[in-house]
Amino acid sequence: MSPFPTTDGLLGLIQPWAQGSGYVIELRSERGKRLGNNGDRLLDLAFEKLVNEFGMTLASLESKEPDYLVLPPNGALVDTYEAPSLLARRIATLPDKPLILFPSSALFRTKDPAEIFSGRTAPTLWILREKHSFDHLSEQWDDSLQARNVTLALDHDVVVSGHRHIIPRFKSVSGSEGNCGLLVSRLGVEATDMRTETDLPSAGRIRNTAVSAFNAMPQYAKIAVRRQLTRHRQLAANQEMISSLPPDLAKTLENIGETARDVDISDPTLCSFERFVEKISTAQYIVTNRLHVAIPGTILGKRVILVDSGYHKLAGVFEQSLQAAENLTFLRRDE
Repeated sequence: MSPFPTTDGLLGLIQPWAQGSGYVIELRSERGKRLGNNGDRLLDLAFEKLVNEFGMTLASLESKEPDYLVLPPNGALVDTYEAPSLLARRIATLPDKPLILFPSSALFRTKDPAEIFSGRTAPTLWILREKHSFDHLSEQWDDSLQARNVTLALDHDVVVSGHRHIIPRFKSVSGSEGNCGLLVSRLGVEATDMRTETDLPSAGRIRNTAVSAFNAMPQYAKIAVRRQLTRHRQLAANQEMISSLPPDLAKTLENIGETARDVDISDPTLCSFERFVEKISTAQYIVTNRLHVAIPGTILGKRVILVDSGYHKLAGVFEQSLQAAENLTFLRRDE
């Protein structure tokens, strides 16, 4: 029996809502760039496969007026990020169409998430991928969400539940697994403890301001520049990750082989998606605080150590969907 959940529960939640043809909401910045990192590319892959498996019909606005709207799974529904306001603007143009939010995590410490759905006359199904986010929204914002006709539901991260669609993408990579481990520590706001009561900086303020010359560069040049600019921060983050490991685990990993202390391969400005897949596919073991580095490593059967970071989503996804995987160790902050 597989240690991972199936998509049966997700299908049961979505089927009553997905009648007719749907329209996929894409979250793009003011410059037209789609939000997300290499982990979100994995979520997109799982979403595309599951949409086909579920028999959902999706169309463009130009070809046909949709019967419902769909927001693909993502990790950006946090009140200090761009995604909530972008989503609000996109769905405001179609207020009478039911909306399905595929499994995601959420953190709204000070801003009411019900504001996203202001002015809508149609209902919304908001599926959370872990219980911490579900409880957070239910306990803190339940009245206002209900007033906006938002129903909360609980399922799993779609890369975990849809793992049978994900594994072939990694297995198709040429190259064999060596005895080298992969250490991936994230940079940015979610590398810190977002549970603290201090004010969180907005994603806009912490994101590097992109100058026109940088934007004009080809992608390979951007990656080279970003790697150089973040080199010292990455070394410090990697060292902090190593220092956080209990001595017995650190010793075990030393016995396995050399560890590749890589850049944050989930960041598309530091690593291409193809290289992201290759790095995970060929590693023997993985130490990371990136959820969507840990998940594919786990479903591929690799030895994985996931170190808690950010807010509650890592602990939540582990408890909801990954606890039965014997090859995964989750290190909570206080451990």
